[in-house]
Amino acid sequence: TEPIKCYYQLKDEMGVLFGAVGTVQASISNFKPEVGDDKYLRPVGVSSIQLNLLANDNDSGDGIYATLRENFTIMIRGERPLSGVGVKTQLGTVTGEEVDCADVVGDEVDGAVCFVSGMLTYKADNSASPFTEEFEYSVYDRHTGEDALESARAVVTISTDAPDPDKKGGAVDWLLLSLLSLAGLRLSRRL
Repeated sequence: TEPIKCYYQLKDEMGVLFGAVGTVQASISNFKPEVGDDKYLRPVGVSSIQLNLLANDNDSGDGIYATLRENFTIMIRGERPLSGVGVKTQLGTVTGEEVDCADVVGDEVDGAVCFVSGMLTYKADNSASPFTEEFEYSVYDRHTGEDALESARAVVTISTDAPDPDKKGGAVDWLLLSLLSLAGLRLSRRL
């Protein structure tokens, strides 16, 4: 965290030092991590799926000092579920290995739960629910001697393989209804 200083002085052709001593100073800084939105599919009837939120996130701004898996903390904003474990989202719960957010950020964070980097588990409140779940997370990058830096927020979307409940019928439904009507009309003419 302290600047690195190098001192130099010029020599003439004979190797004799001349002029004042110069200083070159460089500082190495921790850059914010970059996060990307995540999309998952939860089959209807399956209650829980594994989430690897860091799979498409990076810390490339830190160059050779980037240690994505070691220094990242995942923060999901939300309340504690009744079980007291994980974080409650709109339609489910996210659990994993937790860490105190105050240890990462330096202050208490209301309405947030922090997890160490690694796999998380999403469990739907209703495994038969056809609705799409969305929640946000951010990543904190912590290096020794520096304050943790928070990334922008990314969106996690967990869709299901159920038909869209907002669509009421379609071309196939009308075709099937028409064929059944014609079959009924034909049957009634025979009688």
